[in-house]
Order: sequence, then C-alpha cells, then structure tokens
Amino acid sequence: MKGDFFKMIMKTACVAVSAVMMCSAFGCANGNQNGGETERKSEITLSDADYAYFSGRVYEDDGAFCVNNTASGLKIVTDSTDLYLTASASECAEGQTYVCVVINGEKYKTPEMGFEKLEYALFENLPAEKRVVEVLKSTEAQYSSLKLYSVRGNGDFYKVPAKSDKKIVFFGDSITCGYGNLGDGSFGGYVTKEQDGLETYAYLTAKA
Repeated sequence: MKGDFFKMIMKTACVAVSAVMMCSAFGCANGNQNGGETERKSEITLSDADYAYFSGRVYEDDGAFCVNNTASGLKIVTDSTDLYLTASASECAEGQTYVCVVINGEKYKTPEMGFEKLEYALFENLPAEKRVVEVLKSTEAQYSSLKLYSVRGNGDFYKVPAKSDKKIVFFGDSITCGYGNLGDGSFGGYVTKEQDGLETYAYLTAKA
C-alpha cells in the first residue's frame, strides 16, 4: 500500500514538473511575442525617432517638423491599409510644394501640398501588409518649405530599420536638386510641378 502511495506521489510530481516545464516553455514563447509587440505601436508621434525617421536637415517649429531640402523627408514602417499625413507647405508664384510618396522603394504618387494645415491621404485601400513608406520633398528649398505635423493609419507602426552610418555629400547647382528636370520648356520658365528631386544624380546615387 505504501509502495502504491509512493508511486502515486512520484507520478503526480512528474506531471507537475512537466506542467511547469511546459508553462515555462510557452511562457518564454509568449514573452518573446510580447517582446515583439513592443516593436510595434498602433499610434506614433513624429518625435519618436524609433518609429519616425527623418532624412536630411530637419528642425522643429511650432509643433511641426520642417523639411526644406530636396529629397529630405520622413520614413515610417506600417501595415496600415490607409495612411494619412497632416502637413502644410509654402506657396510661391512658381507653384505649390510637391512631395513624393515612396512605398518599398518605388514611387507611388506625387501630391501637391497647400498652404493650409490639412490631412492628406498618402494611400488608401492597400493590402494589409508591412511596408516602408517615405514622404520625400520633390521641390527645392529655394521655392518651398514643408511642415509635417502627424501621421495616422488604421494598422500598426513598426520600428524603422537602423539607418546607415555612411554619408555622401554632394556639392552642386540647380541640376543637383532637379531644377526643371521634368519640363519641356513650354511654360517659358520654372514651375514647381516640373521638378522632381528624386530624379537627380544625387538622390539616385545615394539610393543605389
């Protein structure tokens, strides 16, 4: 009788140890998943450098991030199907400020930004998948300035991959920033919609 009782105790102990080991294993797995969850957020602010990376010279003013130089801008990673950016820009006689929305390294659209602070749709109704989104200034600094206030989507945001520590400095002229590089001369002068800073040797070299 004592032997049977001892066997029962040992069997119970073994089951308990196994349960603890299984819980520990699943706990580690869940812990890793939870740790992974800290890599994503449902909402971000542009001041969060881990989730909103600015390229080029950017400074803060009146609650906005100011972007002036050609091909400078914002990079984020999101699985949102709809993504919106609140922004404003300067206007001049030569036209509006243009930006280029780049998704996974490919140009998606080139919207113009108005003087008023408005929310712009960067994209809508795309598949729910993780993608790298950039908003880069197409118009040069001499004719435009851009202010970025916030971004929102209907999915999660992820940490932006670590930036390269390599830098390239270009010394150039109007060709370097794409002055009139889309024009055919029919306007008789420069207009902002005939410039694309992402179709310049400087940007393409840096991207390669």
